[in-house]
Amino acid sequence: MQFLRFFLLFIPFVSAVIINCEFKTYTYSVIGSVYECILNKDPSIISPNIVITSANGTHYNSSMNHEKVASFYSNSKTIHYMPHELNKIFPNLIAILIHYGRIKEIHQKDLEQYSKLRLLNLYQNDITYLEKDFFKFNTQLQYISFSYNKINQIYPTIFDHLNQVEFLRLESNQCVNKNKYDRSGVLELIKEVKENCFPKNLSEIEKLQIDLNEKISINFDTIKNQLNEKSSNLESKMENLMNKQDEKLKKSESNLNQKVESTAKKITDEIQTLMKQQEKNLMTKLDERFTGMDHGLKEMSQNTSNLKNKTSQKLVNLEKSLFHTFFFIALPLICLFTFFNIVMIYLCCRKYCKFGKRQKSSPSNDVELEERNL
Repeated sequence: MQFLRFFLLFIPFVSAVIINCEFKTYTYSVIGSVYECILNKDPSIISPNIVITSANGTHYNSSMNHEKVASFYSNSKTIHYMPHELNKIFPNLIAILIHYGRIKEIHQKDLEQYSKLRLLNLYQNDITYLEKDFFKFNTQLQYISFSYNKINQIYPTIFDHLNQVEFLRLESNQCVNKNKYDRSGVLELIKEVKENCFPKNLSEIEKLQIDLNEKISINFDTIKNQLNEKSSNLESKMENLMNKQDEKLKKSESNLNQKVESTAKKITDEIQTLMKQQEKNLMTKLDERFTGMDHGLKEMSQNTSNLKNKTSQKLVNLEKSLFHTFFFIALPLICLFTFFNIVMIYLCCRKYCKFGKRQKSSPSNDVELEERNL
């Protein structure tokens, strides 16, 4: 869709513009208070068939939206032609005001889409004439202003079916320079317009030229509508093609997803089988290693039992040898050593007793000798 819109921008007869609005409420004497879109940026409408695709801007409050917009106001000098399809963005549009523009031509088809229009103000543009049946689809108009334009021709019956017009401003034009603000004054101004803005002494060639210009404008509008229809058909065809391509892409994506899922399943199955085989091989290897370890443990237990038996026998033999050595060698030696010690002690004691007796006899004799000497 974005590519299609981009493509439509380069069609020579149709162009698209996005406008930026400042939304406010404004009160007019004829239609009262309205919710208005005021252009805050100058849109470039310099070709005859500009289509307004959308309008950006922040609304006054949450209760307002595009459907509440009743007035469109612009004072941009970059507007050279009437914008189209504003009614699709603002369906309840009843007022259009384009001031200080550069509009040179305006046709019946430019206003056909605004059947609810009650106020039309094209102040200070470059409009030169108003064609036959210009207001055919705008029977609810109450306020019309073409002030400060360059109008020199107005078709005589242009205002005949407008029964509600109360404000008609045509000042500073070439064929008329008056404003009227009530119904009776409007009727008088319409008579003056019929007399002054469509001369009776026009030649047949000039009348034919006027009719030809009107027919050309009508044919141009029909061609424009046909081109719009063709562009819409082209858009629908391209949408269908895009939808078909999207469907094909979705189908191809689904097929690709199925293939990917199938291959993924195959790969997972193969991986699982390989893992199972590896697990089996690993379990068999582990079983073999465990059996070998069992045999080794059994051998080790046998060796340890044999070693225990040998050590126990050695301990028994060692005990026997120690018993024999103690009973037959150590015990006699101990007995002999004790006997020898007893004998030595006895001899020592005996000798000591004799020596004591000798010592005791000598001092007594000395005492006796001393007593005797005394």
